[in-house]
Amino acid sequence: MPLSTQLQAAFDTNLMAELGFDDLPTDEKMKMLETMGEIINKNIALRMFEELPDERAKELKTLLTSYADDPEKLEFFFRQELPNFDEIVKEEVALYKQDLLDKFDKDKK
Repeated sequence: MPLSTQLQAAFDTNLMAELGFDDLPTDEKMKMLETMGEIINKNIALRMFEELPDERAKELKTLLTSYADDPEKLEFFFRQELPNFDEIVKEEVALYKQDLLDKFDKDKK
């Protein structure tokens, strides 16, 4: 699932430096960021299922299948259904970043 513009804006590429990967070649950094973005997208989708009423969650499931490669359509749905969508995205990005930083910090010890 490609990253939405909202997610790209929220996902700070300085994370690579925070993780100590700033010396990696650009193409490797981009691959890592894409993988991280996919994980965050999935986390956001899971959060949406939790936040939406059951009937709207069923519609979301259909949209995720039909528009997996169209993040703008999915984002439009999220924004219509959840007025706090931007806050949810920021929270999920922050949670993922902190989880990564905690894991890398733990591995260093």
